[in-house]
Amino acid sequence: MYRTKDFAGAVRAFRRAGSFARSEAQSQYANAVSLYEAGRYREAKRALADALPYLEMTPDVARYRAKIEGSVN
Repeated sequence: MYRTKDFAGAVRAFRRAGSFARSEAQSQYANAVSLYEAGRYREAKRALADALPYLEMTPDVARYRAKIEGSVN
């Protein structure tokens, strides 16, 4: 769902999957992006903060980091 940009569906799927392990930082990042795109900014900030220490800072990650950290709420 994340890859097809069904962000609301992706949020539901990630929620059903449960918590993320450190080795699942990419999934946690996808969850953060999905939360952000679904308008759930506060949750997106928390999810991104959990994933960032374990992610490579690619241009895509940096772009969404700026968006998510700059969002209101």
